[in-house]
Amino acid sequence: MTSALREAQGLGQRALAQCVGVNESAYGKWERNENQLKLADAAKIADLLGCKIDDLVGREARELGPEMERHEALERQWALLNHEGKTKLLDYARLLALDPNNTRKSI
Repeated sequence: MTSALREAQGLGQRALAQCVGVNESAYGKWERNENQLKLADAAKIADLLGCKIDDLVGREARELGPEMERHEALERQWALLNHEGKTKLLDYARLLALDPNNTRKSI
């Protein structure tokens, strides 16, 4: 975990550790990569520092491949469905899973 974001906010390890609810020693181990940071703690720290978790851990943004783009498009479409639509789609997916060659022509 990078200390630069914390330092840019003018915060010491002790202050940030207290805000997150851990002791300074535990926080220091995160910054030195001696202990793994839990996702919930990373989210708290990122919120406090006003950054993304990717920024916090020094992860560079990367372009999405075509598979991820399709996945995100499906997630957007799923979010638009009402409960009944989601239920029908899940039922259809179960039917396809049971009959992958789609020998049954009706739903």
